[in-house]
Amino acid sequence: MRMLAIISLLMPLCTLCCAQTDGVEHNKGKNMKRYFDIKSFNENQDGSGDYEYKTYDMSIEQRKRYDSNKELIGYIEVCEELNRPYRYYYEYDTRGNLRHMSVSFSRFHIGNEYYYDSLGRITETIDHSAPYKFKLSDLIEKMKKEYGCDILDKGRTSEVCRSEGERDLKRPWYSVYYLDAND
Repeated sequence: MRMLAIISLLMPLCTLCCAQTDGVEHNKGKNMKRYFDIKSFNENQDGSGDYEYKTYDMSIEQRKRYDSNKELIGYIEVCEELNRPYRYYYEYDTRGNLRHMSVSFSRFHIGNEYYYDSLGRITETIDHSAPYKFKLSDLIEKMKKEYGCDILDKGRTSEVCRSEGERDLKRPWYSVYYLDAND
């Protein structure tokens, strides 16, 4: 009798558990901040698996991603600002879940780069600004004040580079190639 009472008390606790799923539909609106719209991509892609379009301030390229065996492993989306040198890179799995994202400025990574698991949780973060004493925003401000260069102007900025300096100066550095207005 006592055993029956214990079993009847424990039975409801066993039935409250639920299985964990990792589908896009289950996770929408929870942890993930961005999804790939596979339906829209499939409707608009060209025959080679690419879809390119522009908004008022952005050029967007979407394409399928394959492994070495030519199996579909996901999608890539690259968004590039039309008037400023910022580029946003996203990788998605075959269900449209975000798996990797990074931001670059004139060909180099800035800020944090993130890797995600299938549930949208961050699994790895790489801080590309860590080795530098000042941020990109400080460089933009310095170039504007001291040299009159707006390195956000894509039409006049030829290139902005930076390096951790491990092979040359042994310290981090920035380099800016800017077109003079008088040329």
